[in-house]
Amino acid sequence: MATIEEALRTKLTGAAAVTALLAASGAVYPLVIPQGSALPAIAYQRISTGRGAAHSSANGLAMPRMQFSCVAATYAAARALANAVRQELDLYRGTVDDVWIDAIFVENEIDQFNFETDQNESSYAVALDAIVWHAEA
Repeated sequence: MATIEEALRTKLTGAAAVTALLAASGAVYPLVIPQGSALPAIAYQRISTGRGAAHSSANGLAMPRMQFSCVAATYAAARALANAVRQELDLYRGTVDDVWIDAIFVENEIDQFNFETDQNESSYAVALDAIVWHAEA
């Protein structure tokens, strides 16, 4: 069975509105965008994980907070990518890669600016935080 991270990557790389804005097919990376990668791109990471309980026992649901950093050379491109990701994920319910996702709630957006001193290149990012309710294996 796939992890929730793998399922979310599959969801994003299969979304036409998202991939149309990415620099390269599959430009969705765990934790960091590799140095030298073309932009726009997305990095995702788990921020925290809560687990559900019912009547003093686990109910098999996890609700991690996932962050999706949408990075581009311009603020407008980063914002457009973030909007596509939000529209793809917010309120989604279904099965992806054999992982049952009960609900996704996009809860927060943060604008960021990155200045790379070693390459003298800057980039813009919009980070989206989402709570992802899903069944754990």
